[in-house]
Amino acid sequence: MATRESSLEEAAVTEIHAGQRYRALSDLEVEALTHWRAPFTGGHEVTLPVGEVFRIAYDPPEGATAASCDPERYEELHSILIPEEDRRSDQYASYSLVISFEWFATAPSFSMSERAAHSKKPR
Repeated sequence: MATRESSLEEAAVTEIHAGQRYRALSDLEVEALTHWRAPFTGGHEVTLPVGEVFRIAYDPPEGATAASCDPERYEELHSILIPEEDRRSDQYASYSLVISFEWFATAPSFSMSERAAHSKKPR
């Protein structure tokens, strides 16, 4: 028997599509993946600041548990979200954000294109 949370997550997955935009109405805890010019991907837990807008980068593949996202102010947030040591490396290429389907399943029930991002962690 599926739990309410897993049912909500499954429903959210069918509504998540590339190009959809969301705004963080409070600080939002996310994973920042670092992409390298090498067979390696790193990551850091970061806080996407309140007011920032992010876009779903790709339609999630079957079996995915999170969405790949890009902040609209990618360049401006680069130095805030990614450690200098990573950014200065010759092998460093870029970054992206990963947001769990759990958040999409429990966020306010606006239409997906208008839904605002809320942090699940209290301040």
